Amino acid sequence: MHLLYIRLLQKGLFLRGALVNGSLKFEPRRELGNLEKRLPIDDTLARAVGLEKAKKGSRLLIENVLAEELFEQSNCPSWKTLEGYVQYPNIKISMDSILRRICPSPNQDIYELLYPWVSENSEFIQVHFDSNLVKKQIKEVSGMLDEEISIHYRETIKLIDRAIQRKKYTEQQCHNSSTPSQ
Repeated sequence: MHLLYIRLLQKGLFLRGALVNGSLKFEPRRELGNLEKRLPIDDTLARAVGLEKAKKGSRLLIENVLAEELFEQSNCPSWKTLEGYVQYPNIKISMDSILRRICPSPNQDIYELLYPWVSENSEFIQVHFDSNLVKKQIKEVSGMLDEEISIHYRETIKLIDRAIQRKKYTEQQCHNSSTPSQ
């Protein structure tokens, strides 16, 4: 998903989605050869659709329960908050870890993936992402759109800025802790 979001953003295409805990299960149905009915059994799909609509811009939102579970399993419970990440950056976790990119949204009501944070060292993402160029293009298009649409562009620029800020902070913390004290 990380790579998909990056590649689409570079092409000026905005994708907004959500990850929720659980898996889709469908009600068994008898079907005709050319007609397929797939009705979900539980609320997993509804939760994902509802969550996806919670924010503007190109984003991958993550259900609170799922993000918090990931932090707990990785021994990073402090990362549930912005302050916790700043106070305890846990340098033992790789800079390439997707966990570092899961972050509370600015109003801290939901988690989002800071997908514009691309690591050049990552084994699975070998892509060049010029954030300044992408932001410039988004801003140019945004200025020609109605307010109702341009808000998605501005929110995407803010997401890119948050990703850059968190990446810089993390790199600084990891570099400082690896530098021997004198």
